[in-house]
Amino acid sequence: MPYYETVVVVDPLAEEGTTAKQLARVKELIESRGGTILKVEEWGKRRLAYSIKHRKEGWYFLVEFMVDGEMVGVLDEYYRLQESVLRYLTVTRDAPSPEGYVSPVARDHVHVDLSEGGSDLEEGQRSDSGLESAERGADSAEGTTDALRP
Repeated sequence: MPYYETVVVVDPLAEEGTTAKQLARVKELIESRGGTILKVEEWGKRRLAYSIKHRKEGWYFLVEFMVDGEMVGVLDEYYRLQESVLRYLTVTRDAPSPEGYVSPVARDHVHVDLSEGGSDLEEGQRSDSGLESAERGADSAEGTTDALRP
């Protein structure tokens, strides 16, 4: 069976719990046709690049799965009939994502273990210590160049 990936953008103003219902229904559709869910990532509420149906934000989720090709048409029809789905895209993949891979978009929303000892970062937090030290280096470099000017 071929590998697929689908990303869905759900209207944030739809009734509460709509995103969870949409995700559950997509999983149910795939599994009812003999497909296998490989990975689910909920990206959360994100700003849209442009307005869709007068909305500036949307709730995103990604599902990687294996299923027969005709199932993609069933998913496409399902998405088109749902008023709460703003946009969707389903693409074929050559292979599934590597084990433990978290997409760059989802990294802001999940805990990432950065070292053998683990990380104390909670969900949604990022360490910018490298950025801060680079900024400090830039500040000190400016001072050096001022001292060298005639």
